[in-house]
Amino acid sequence: MLTYWCIQFGLWLLVSVVMLIAEQIFGSEGVALGIPGMAAFIGGILVVFCMSVTLTGVYFALAVNLGVCRRRVVAGIWALGALYGAAIMLTTVLLQMLWAATFAGGRPVLDMISLIPWWGWASAALLPVAFSVFGSGIVRTFGTRGGVVLYIAFMAFCIVPSQMNNIIPLEEEQLLAALPWFFAVLGVVCGVVGTILLLRVNIKNG
Repeated sequence: MLTYWCIQFGLWLLVSVVMLIAEQIFGSEGVALGIPGMAAFIGGILVVFCMSVTLTGVYFALAVNLGVCRRRVVAGIWALGALYGAAIMLTTVLLQMLWAATFAGGRPVLDMISLIPWWGWASAALLPVAFSVFGSGIVRTFGTRGGVVLYIAFMAFCIVPSQMNNIIPLEEEQLLAALPWFFAVLGVVCGVVGTILLLRVNIKNG
């Protein structure tokens, strides 16, 4: 966990230094922006995803082959993923508060925190776990053909949100309100499908 924290903190520190240098060179008010916090938020999601891929890709097969009950292994993956995700999201908030207090002179840079609802933070912590469980379940079930399924799913994930307004005519405010629900539903579907596949997959042939 310390390694993941260091990665997230390093990304936040790098963006913070760049912002401070830009402030000195251009004399702008960019320091007041919460860009370092957003970098920590996005980096945190990627960190949780990498951790989840490690759990589902390596430790899952190892634990099952050692005779650990498969349900316990899958439950452990979800529990550890949720714990890591919550810790990373909490770190994001603390880093943003540190930026506000230390570099921005207490100016209102916490908008990024207040704009994200509580369930948005929960989704950010759990979505990477759901996607990694889904990806591992698909690959272990279908082998190399699973890569095609994941590619199609990834393209749909990238295209559907941007094309949602064309698929379902919505006002801009309605679209912004619908997007979080889209990701939440997508996460639930991926998590359920991936969990079912991992509970049934043949590890020796996977």
